[in-house]
Amino acid sequence: MPHSDWLCALSGGYAYLINSLDPSQFTMLPYRPVLSVHPLPEHNLILFTGHHAILAWGRDGQAWQSERLSWEGVAIDRIEGGAIHGQGWDMLTDKDVPFTLDLATGRRL
Repeated sequence: MPHSDWLCALSGGYAYLINSLDPSQFTMLPYRPVLSVHPLPEHNLILFTGHHAILAWGRDGQAWQSERLSWEGVAIDRIEGGAIHGQGWDMLTDKDVPFTLDLATGRRL
């Protein structure tokens, strides 16, 4: 986790972020299920992907949440040069469509 006092627990597709010094302080992420987790210690972020979007968590909590990237399934292909490159399924064309997001803001590039 970006904050050394916090931990992430995953169970059955649910993600919980828990303060290890005070377990009564916790957050359950809104993605149900969380499909993948990408820790980025060099950026002080951890990325969580859901069916439709990506949520970034930083040292002080939620850093950003992307717009809808897919109708059903987001895949991160690579993270480089301050950008997230991936693809999401488009219902209208029935194809995977590439996207690039700014790692700092979550906005499309």
